[in-house]
Amino acid sequence: MGPLFVILFHLIFIFIVASILAFVFTIFSAFFKNKKKRKIVFALLSPFVFCYSLYFFALIGSGIVSAIKDVDVGIGDYWSVPLNDNVKLSFIDSSDNCFLETDQEQLPNVKKIQQIQNDYYIKTSDNSYLLKNDSDDFVETIIPSEVKLLDSWDFYFKKKYEIAGGLLVFFGIVSLALSCFIVYLLKIIVIGRNVSKS
Repeated sequence: MGPLFVILFHLIFIFIVASILAFVFTIFSAFFKNKKKRKIVFALLSPFVFCYSLYFFALIGSGIVSAIKDVDVGIGDYWSVPLNDNVKLSFIDSSDNCFLETDQEQLPNVKKIQQIQNDYYIKTSDNSYLLKNDSDDFVETIIPSEVKLLDSWDFYFKKKYEIAGGLLVFFGIVSLALSCFIVYLLKIIVIGRNVSKS
């Protein structure tokens, strides 16, 4: 699935979730006597404002992290994480279609991988390889028995978290804070600052 299709799917899903929340919040707000109509309007709008703003702020944050750390944005049908300056671990379409890519070549059908210090042991469906940290050459090798290989998809998430996890958490918190602030501004606009007065 392309990124635009995934975003469209996300937007539809968010609309469904926000609609359910708006319905529930509107029912609860109907029991308030003070500024009842304004509170109903706020209850109806706030889930949409919060959910959509959180999504777009998080998407922007993910794009910034992608540009800084050279990892994928997290949507679409292509995922990648750098192993060194020359080599990326990449996936297309599904977690089963994994390969290593350099500027010159691709090593397809990567099934398992593990990092030992600065080197990588790789097992494909056909063979085993060693990738030195400062190289883009895949050298055929016998993987030592003490090396515990990880599934390539699991290794991808582990490596991505090592590289970009802190920044992703930071932008997640910033996105949440900005979304809450926007909902607060909406509350001031619709209900007003002092909700105790009618």
